[in-house]
Amino acid sequence: MSPSSSDADVSIAETATVATPAVAQDVIAVVRAAEIDLLSSDTRHDARRVRSLLHPDFREIGRSGRMWTRSDVLIELLEEPARRTPETDD
Repeated sequence: MSPSSSDADVSIAETATVATPAVAQDVIAVVRAAEIDLLSSDTRHDARRVRSLLHPDFREIGRSGRMWTRSDVLIELLEEPARRTPETDD
């Protein structure tokens, strides 16, 4: 049985909200809040706060394929100019 077009329109967030146990929903909420916090210039320029949000073994692969470590991210964020916090749909 193939999914209907309305099934295909269900977003990942809606799926997580509907089908995910309450504990996992709490984790999703915490992660989402941390991601939004990282968009703020105040957070991005606070090394202690960034360290609290990123695991010591943090790794991220950027669009260019470059791997960023926690230390790389800290250096970049502390050196970037202040900016307006982007709007999110959350």
